[in-house]
Amino acid sequence: MGTLEKNQDPGVGQPHRTRQWPEWMIRRAQTLPDPDRALVLLYLERGGPYRQIAAAAGLNEATVARRIKRCMQRLSNGSYVACLRNRHRLTRTQLGIARDYYLESMSVARIAVKRGVTTYRVRQALERVTEVIQKEVRRQKKGQALSCRA
Repeated sequence: MGTLEKNQDPGVGQPHRTRQWPEWMIRRAQTLPDPDRALVLLYLERGGPYRQIAAAAGLNEATVARRIKRCMQRLSNGSYVACLRNRHRLTRTQLGIARDYYLESMSVARIAVKRGVTTYRVRQALERVTEVIQKEVRRQKKGQALSCRA
């Protein structure tokens, strides 16, 4: 099997082969929490099989595969990236809650405990974050429609 094109997604969990991951995926991986970041960067940069990554991390191979798959899905989703692009529209607390929710997959209750706020406040923040993300998506779609007409 050959090397993939630079911007082509090789898929998560496929058998080991030489990969060329896009730079944006590596940059997004930097936003993950420490344990997940280490696993994903090993996967992206070295492209080694899960068995080697599991041995290096001292974890079960199935655990490593599952965590990498979930992280890659969260990174390719782009919700948190939309929040970062629009950070001027969010408070520091809202941005932190978005990070906890989208990157760390924390529940509303866990975020409330971590941030020392009520679950009501977390839900309010997530509603605001969702509004910002939806506006970003609409803006991108509008931009694509305009570029198609040109």
